[in-house]
Amino acid sequence: LAPSALAEILAAIEDCVGIAAGAEVTAEANPETVNPSVFEDLVRAGFNRFSIGVQSLVPGVLTGLGRTHSPQIALDALAAARRAGAGNLNADLIYGSPWEHARDWAATLEGIVEASPDHISAYALTVEEGTPLATLVAGGRVPDVDPDVQAERFEAAEEHLGAAGYRRYEISNWARPGAESRHNLLYWSAGDYLGFGAGAHGHVAGTRSWSVRLPRDFIAAVTEGRTTEAGREVLSADGRAGEALMLGLR
Repeated sequence: LAPSALAEILAAIEDCVGIAAGAEVTAEANPETVNPSVFEDLVRAGFNRFSIGVQSLVPGVLTGLGRTHSPQIALDALAAARRAGAGNLNADLIYGSPWEHARDWAATLEGIVEASPDHISAYALTVEEGTPLATLVAGGRVPDVDPDVQAERFEAAEEHLGAAGYRRYEISNWARPGAESRHNLLYWSAGDYLGFGAGAHGHVAGTRSWSVRLPRDFIAAVTEGRTTEAGREVLSADGRAGEALMLGLR
């Protein structure tokens, strides 16, 4: 979506339910889809936090992951967001892929610390069922992920990012003091949140609901005056307690 469309969506949410002063307002982006003017337009519209899908700063790893941007394009996107006035900047990383060596992960960590985002999310690669990667792994054309290697990568991240002043406050998230992601903290503390748009999920007072998944179906429902809700569940007291335990462990 163009920045003007995202601005329109944000304005509609503010008109319908209101947005608290000083709220965290995040937009996610892949590096190859943004430029300085995009960030400037979004900051003017009210976005104050950006999450950039860097994933890796090693060309061979990016190619293996199917990413079309180069390391420099990712670094340029982070710098452009900062120049535009982003108050909080996150870099998303993926580690433990079959294409990554220990030196590659070390180079990525060094490069991302030098770029100096406020927040870093680092996720172990998961082979999701139904994805092209899952097909390659099942056919033996790509080796499966190694959990021991991923554990080593995690320990390297903890050591390197900790030494650079980032504090891990959740399994996969590190931040400088005060830059922790509010929506992450809300999810992991079983808080309430509203979901807007195709595939969005919400949770309010123990009731979870979700919208129809496909944008075309969501648009058709709105156009025809039908509900966009695809389903809901009311969690039992035991269910809520179990989720609080699971989420609290994160």
